[in-house]
Amino acid sequence: MHRYFLLASLLALAVTNTMAQVPALVVTIEISNIMIDGGDVYVALFDSAAGYKKEEAFLGQILPPSATTLRFKVTVPPGSYLASAFQDSNGNGKLDKNFIGMPREPIGLSNYDGKGIPPGFDKLKTEVVKDGTILLVRLVKL
Repeated sequence: MHRYFLLASLLALAVTNTMAQVPALVVTIEISNIMIDGGDVYVALFDSAAGYKKEEAFLGQILPPSATTLRFKVTVPPGSYLASAFQDSNGNGKLDKNFIGMPREPIGLSNYDGKGIPPGFDKLKTEVVKDGTILLVRLVKL
């Protein structure tokens, strides 16, 4: 019994040490082209292609449109990230789309120029490996 307790304790210590070694990195998300009177800005940060496809964000934030460009910082582990945002023009708390699925409200994705249909996560992601990485999102009306 004592041996199992010792083994479990060592395993817990190893997991704790491994988790403690993962650095927390500060990332700035910057959203531009915001309409001051256009409604709240919904921001999502995705950390995987699967999460992006399922619309399951790593974290989310709702920002009041207090300026045409908004910035905020988040702390994340190293990895691949994609930021997305939309401005909720009608205040219903969701991104409105037309009958073929095109957004009716301004949207943006990091590393997307607003031209054509946005590519997937793997083409838009940014590798975050150091503090100070900036994810730029420009809202556009498609």
